[in-house]
Amino acid sequence: MTEHGFRCDAGGQSITDAVVGAARAIVCADSLPAAERVIGSLSLCCDTFAKSIWPDVAWRFSGLTTDGCPLEFTFSSVDNALRFTVDVAAPEVRNCDRIVAACDLAGRSGYRRPDSNMLERWMQMQRCHNLSWGARLGVRALGSRRAAKFYVEVPVAAQQFIQSSIKPPLSESIAVMVGHEPEYGIAEYYFRQQLLSKVQMDRLLGALCNEDERATMIAGIEHVCGMPIASALEWTGLGYSVALQDGQKFPPRLALFLRSSAIGGACRASQRLLSCTLAEVRERSFYYELFSDLPARLLPDHGVVSISCVRPSVAEMRVGLSGMAVGRLVRSFHGQTKAEEVAQCLAH
Repeated sequence: MTEHGFRCDAGGQSITDAVVGAARAIVCADSLPAAERVIGSLSLCCDTFAKSIWPDVAWRFSGLTTDGCPLEFTFSSVDNALRFTVDVAAPEVRNCDRIVAACDLAGRSGYRRPDSNMLERWMQMQRCHNLSWGARLGVRALGSRRAAKFYVEVPVAAQQFIQSSIKPPLSESIAVMVGHEPEYGIAEYYFRQQLLSKVQMDRLLGALCNEDERATMIAGIEHVCGMPIASALEWTGLGYSVALQDGQKFPPRLALFLRSSAIGGACRASQRLLSCTLAEVRERSFYYELFSDLPARLLPDHGVVSISCVRPSVAEMRVGLSGMAVGRLVRSFHGQTKAEEVAQCLAH
């Protein structure tokens, strides 16, 4: 009997092994000095699910991914960083207790925690409100640097807490989440928006970007969506985020978000990521080696797609894939795991 294509065992050890193996394959692709410490963090995260009192649902309870996996890998068109986001506690932990659980997990993994004032503000924001997931933790390793990012759910009825920190670029927007990187003093505010009009998009881009960045963002949207900007606004629902660093007034960073299903599903999302990945990144890309020749029927869901401007002339595309789905693929070759095959291929 199997669970999501994995052997059923105590604590889901086969799933943990596959997810950790996938992470190792990602870092083998581009020799990340900080990677071993980040893989240690990932293993610690997996332990939280292994120790669940509900082991049968510990790897399929989450709303983070479409298959319920509580861990998601993120892949980018401009770098080969190891990035993952994880639910911070087992399914039996209440959503209202997950901010504290996120801080505990970050501390045990060696990352800086939010200061006490911010922590109290988050808990006050969520107090007495219905929550869908509470809090999550994101981790990344790029070069010799590693960092953690806290994601905190914003209840619909608690919009005043966000409005006291930032004025939404569009007054019609609803805040859904706050991201915070204590190491760099960066706060990112995520907003849901009904279908954007051309006027609203112009206002959003005009308030946040210079002319070159605005043109790059529009080109990025058109590439990801596979249609002119006017059609993309009509047929896809775009959310957005605004990121600010402590003491920074202007300009903030802008990112746009949409579900891969809105652009035709995993196949099209993968094709567009592969085609816009920078040449120097593609040469040592785990994603490219794993997915460039994979049959469309085997492609896992590509979750939420993001578009941002990393340089005036360079747009970045990111996709999110279930940790279980990636782990299953790297184990799919008999005799030799895909992770080993990718690592050997990239070593030559």
